[in-house]
Amino acid sequence: MRYSIEETTTLVGLFDTGLSVTIKVIDLNTDTLIDLTTNVCTESSNIPGVYLFSTSNINLNVDTGIVNLLYEMIDENGKKYYGKFSMGGYIDDELLYTLNVINGRI
Repeated sequence: MRYSIEETTTLVGLFDTGLSVTIKVIDLNTDTLIDLTTNVCTESSNIPGVYLFSTSNINLNVDTGIVNLLYEMIDENGKKYYGKFSMGGYIDDELLYTLNVINGRI
């Protein structure tokens, strides 16, 4: 999925219940580790075994273009779960254009 830099979404992983789960995020274009404010995933109180991580915890500065990201969630037993998502690109460009039109800058 692709998200605007301004959006916050939740990343999901499936594990056994009651475990400690952490996350890493890398930029797939550069294979660099992305800085996180926390790497702790929380278990859903409504669906046991579903672990959640908010993208608001990702410190990502993207001025233009799109960043392809991969996340790895890992539990205390070493089990891993992976997912890919993208941030930035045309969604942000369109949002900026729309805001400029609304504010009379274009």
